[in-house]
Amino acid sequence: MKLKSLFSLILKYSFFDCLDKLIYFGLILYTLRRINATEYGQFAMLQTGLGFMLSIGFGIFYNSLVRYYYTYNETERKQFISTFGFVVSALSVVCFFSLFFFKETIASALELSSSTVLLFLCIILFQPLSALGVNCFKMDEQIRHYGSAVIGRVLITVFVTTLLLHSGYMLQSLIVGTLAGEFFAWSFVILKLQLKLKWIQKKYLTETYRYGVETILSSGSVWCLNSGDRFVVHHFLGPSGVGIYSFIYNAAKFWGIVCTNAFANAVKPTLFKLENNKKLLNTFLNTTLGCYLFCGGILIPYIVYVGKYALNAIMVGSVYPGYWSLFPVIATALLLHGSGTLLSAGVILSNRGYLISFMAGVAALANIAFNFILVPFIDLQGAAYATLISYVIWNLFKAHFSQKYHDIRFDRSISIISLIIVLNTILLERTFHIGAETETTFLIIEFLILPIIFWYSLTAQCKNEILNLVKKVFYKQRL
Repeated sequence: MKLKSLFSLILKYSFFDCLDKLIYFGLILYTLRRINATEYGQFAMLQTGLGFMLSIGFGIFYNSLVRYYYTYNETERKQFISTFGFVVSALSVVCFFSLFFFKETIASALELSSSTVLLFLCIILFQPLSALGVNCFKMDEQIRHYGSAVIGRVLITVFVTTLLLHSGYMLQSLIVGTLAGEFFAWSFVILKLQLKLKWIQKKYLTETYRYGVETILSSGSVWCLNSGDRFVVHHFLGPSGVGIYSFIYNAAKFWGIVCTNAFANAVKPTLFKLENNKKLLNTFLNTTLGCYLFCGGILIPYIVYVGKYALNAIMVGSVYPGYWSLFPVIATALLLHGSGTLLSAGVILSNRGYLISFMAGVAALANIAFNFILVPFIDLQGAAYATLISYVIWNLFKAHFSQKYHDIRFDRSISIISLIIVLNTILLERTFHIGAETETTFLIIEFLILPIIFWYSLTAQCKNEILNLVKKVFYKQRL
């Protein structure tokens, strides 16, 4: 696939993903004017628990869908999706009633009422199937269906949450808004996928079972990498610490959506299509990785400084802008996470699901360990740096095993650019703790010198692809 075609696909996914996160982040900014950090931290802990259930309880289906979707023809895909759809729906009901009996325990642990917890548990009835459907739209490259599902969901969430906030409800408004949004996405998925009982085939469960089970640890580990630190922060700093950290993390996730989700969604189909052409696969991996890291590394400083002044202007007198130094660290971790899809190409294509679980498990354990070591000493910065360190470890494992078990060779420039990005992140984080007179020097380094360093680190092929893409974009604009 030409870089231009891939770039076009990334832009399509980016548009809907960015709009989704931008609208939701706007809702969070508005909501945090009315609820305190403790209440938002309680909501974040509920979301973290739900994420764990989706990763462990339903990860087997999401992982198998991505791996085996392209191995079936059109008729088989309908049967495949219907089988997974009905099984996921049934499992959702089982999970809901299982947790129903523990609602008092959950409420006591988070200092919430049992009715609030029960309301949140209702989300489990709808979110697993809606997530499966959205993944189907991605794999089938049905951009319009994908956009309709995610944008419709967030708009419903915003409308219901805002309405309830004005009616005097606080934490409950976020929960009911989320529930309404997931119900919309669930309804849309059922309408578009047209699941039928007669299409259910046991063979699709047996064929994909092994791979799904092998990667289930990977799903849980990814959850641990993204959300496990909330429990450590809650242990040392309480729900208010979780609220502050979750807010900055959500801001970084908006950037992460541009880098990670849209990029991963676009490259996955190409990855499987080039599976049997190893030479073209190697070229695709190195060129795409180089261009991705080059663009992401340059953009991070701009987003950090624009966000810094925008947040101070929007949230005057709030505690959140004081923790903006966490943003570049988390944003870089998510940037590296985006490159992981290509770095693990050899492992994925060789069907070594147990290695995916092993690598993610080691990274997750490192994340928890570094959180317990760093958070007591450097507060929320410790949680952010623990996330970054664990993603670096994860990517190193991915690159090593991809080259060991598949005929893939990553160019040295990928390692150089990644190292520069990590070192620059530490520099960016430190700029928040220096005087204004020294900040000018750092700005010159970030906006003038850094792009030059990145450019000379690229391979000739990456440079040519970027220049050709820029020329085509500007040429079209002139026409």
